[in-house]
Amino acid sequence: MLAIAVILAVLGTVIWAFLNLADDFFVNKIYLDPIEGLIISSAFASLPIFLIFFTGYNYPGLLVLIFSIAVGLFTSLGLLFYFQSLLKDFASTVVALMNLTAVFVVLLNYFIFGEQLLINQYIGIFIIIASGFLLSKKAGMPSDINLIIKMILGSFCFGIAAILEQYVYYESSFLSGIQYIAIGFLLAAIIFSISTKAGRGVLNQGLARMKKYFLLFFFFEILNLSASLLISYSISLSSASIVKVIESSQVAFVLLISVTFSLFAPKTFREGVKEVTLRKLVLILSTIIGLFLLG
Repeated sequence: MLAIAVILAVLGTVIWAFLNLADDFFVNKIYLDPIEGLIISSAFASLPIFLIFFTGYNYPGLLVLIFSIAVGLFTSLGLLFYFQSLLKDFASTVVALMNLTAVFVVLLNYFIFGEQLLINQYIGIFIIIASGFLLSKKAGMPSDINLIIKMILGSFCFGIAAILEQYVYYESSFLSGIQYIAIGFLLAAIIFSISTKAGRGVLNQGLARMKKYFLLFFFFEILNLSASLLISYSISLSSASIVKVIESSQVAFVLLISVTFSLFAPKTFREGVKEVTLRKLVLILSTIIGLFLLG
């Protein structure tokens, strides 16, 4: 079961690396506001609700239902910080900073479930935090505190979601779990659509824009949903900590895909060979090493 979980997590990670670059393009070229990205992504992530027509409804218990909805809400909130960060830096930098999620997962397991931390995990936490701080700092310029704060908040939201998701799949079947979690995504899409100015703007212009970009949105969101299901299923077969460590290779795939495709479509893929410095490669490698130590 562990081997299957690893394979699924790797496949989901590769797909997400490609989607990170698609998100970078959408945020900087298409979306009116990062909230539009949250609403669209959350709306598509709520599609598993319709599985109820095929599997039937089984009440999971109040606690599982609350935790499931919270997974969708926290993940959607994390996506908002993620999209906002893509406006401030390249996808590879943002994804590298998202590795803080693994730190929060380990720390939450420590404080909530009493899992003991080993010396290598302490070292890994230090390396990830230090590398993330330095990645946010351009040569000759101070660190972008705003970017750091957004990614800390986003990673914390993703970390909470991962812990709660692990509990949901422990207490219910995978198919049941994704249906309940989808409720949280649907609520997030509705809440941000009606409670924010940007969300209401998306609703006002949504039909025309969705008609124009529907096939593009549909293709990438189905890919995103597929990757999410692969990652979720791998968590149900193993643990959130193992899966989050595997996801650490995501930044390497992001960088490789971006640099390769920038040679053919530089306007679409912003980060090319010129933007990749030795300093950045070393720091990204450091975060990956830190995550392996963490696992």
